[in-house]
Amino acid sequence: MIEADIHFLFLTETHLKDSKNKSNKKLNPIKLSYPTKHKEHKNFYIVHNPAIDHSASGVSCIISSLLYKHIQRIDHIPGRLLHVTFFFKKQEQLHIIGLYLPPITSAKDNESTLKEIISYLKTYFFTKNNYKKTIIMGDFNINPHKSNSTFTNVQLDDPINSNHQYLWKYVLY
Repeated sequence: MIEADIHFLFLTETHLKDSKNKSNKKLNPIKLSYPTKHKEHKNFYIVHNPAIDHSASGVSCIISSLLYKHIQRIDHIPGRLLHVTFFFKKQEQLHIIGLYLPPITSAKDNESTLKEIISYLKTYFFTKNNYKKTIIMGDFNINPHKSNSTFTNVQLDDPINSNHQYLWKYVLY
């Protein structure tokens, strides 16, 4: 991150457990100091968002001190979503939403997770204002080259797959 001048890195499928973050509504960043040529960039902050009940999920982000000082808030859905809001001068806001979606093939097993993610994104996009700039990144678990992970065979009356389509409407457009 240092040599490439990267200030925000989002990680999915971390498989990490952190008992401190399991019951917290607010995630606590961990400060990491690293010796560099540029003293103002030597600190990084790691925000880990473990899943409570799925050991194979979990998301984290690493933020440089340059961006960290602009953080207004961090929202999350355990193990699946991190939303970091940065405030800058002149009321400009940058929202970075990192997602780790469950695969479409396991949508029935993850119905409540998908509904929670969709509800969160609906609320976010419907309250958008002119000062918000948004970046959405992550692992969407979609492979257009595999027939079982696309929407070509989806039944529109299937509420779970319809939720996937609803989510993609906001992510892709």
